[in-house]
Amino acid sequence: MNTFTLDVPSTQEDLSIDVTPGDISSHILVIGVGERHKHDEQVGLYVARRIREECGAAVRVVEETKDVLDLMDLWQTADVVFVVDAVVDGKGVGAIHHFEVGPSTGCDEVIPADISFSLRVLGLADAIHLAESLDMLPARLIVYGIEAECFKPGDGLSLDVLAAAEQVTREILNYVGRRRSG
Repeated sequence: MNTFTLDVPSTQEDLSIDVTPGDISSHILVIGVGERHKHDEQVGLYVARRIREECGAAVRVVEETKDVLDLMDLWQTADVVFVVDAVVDGKGVGAIHHFEVGPSTGCDEVIPADISFSLRVLGLADAIHLAESLDMLPARLIVYGIEAECFKPGDGLSLDVLAAAEQVTREILNYVGRRRSG
């Protein structure tokens, strides 16, 4: 496995957006899920750090290493919630899965029951169904799952996972930029 270790990612010009602290932070929440020091399983945490670097206080960012029930409490605090996590379903390392729950989804796939997210207690799909039945979903819940390769202890993401993480980061930043200017 080729890995790339980058504790503080370099800022790329094409990811820069114009946001003012506080103006959209109560509306957009980005949750990066994962376990530190477990190679690709920390991909959600990586994306969360990248968003925090680019947006500062303009977007609320949470790095979550606990279970789904904690996420359900968090995603009630915003209108639009992004959750990024490592997944395994055999589509190939670095594949990006995009799921959305809400009135106007624009999603390229639905959450299949057999997809495995890195969360421990409940599956993310189970948590979404539970939150829906309890009326605890945000207006829009956007989930990005990045197909991971290595879940062993260690630092750094595999190169394909890193590339996918940067793509997901750009997509979230583009959304934030559109929300800010719209």
